[in-house]
Amino acid sequence: MIRRAITEQWVIPIGMRTTLVARLQEIIDDPEVDQRSRVHAINCIKGMAKDNLDAYIALDKIVRLDEGTPTENYTLGKIEL
Repeated sequence: MIRRAITEQWVIPIGMRTTLVARLQEIIDDPEVDQRSRVHAINCIKGMAKDNLDAYIALDKIVRLDEGTPTENYTLGKIEL
């Protein structure tokens, strides 16, 4: 259910996110949990981290657009023919 909530991008209250991460950490650390469940828990945490990073990148672009600065930084060197 946790994985489904993350992959389908359900709105998860901030207080519950902390609880979810703690529960996923318990699953990862439990020596009696099978390897497959452990990998699923790791992938859930990775997915949450990726979503956070994507949100920060999007917010940074919005701020840059509002300020009139470039959103992407491309530096091209001298082209010699």
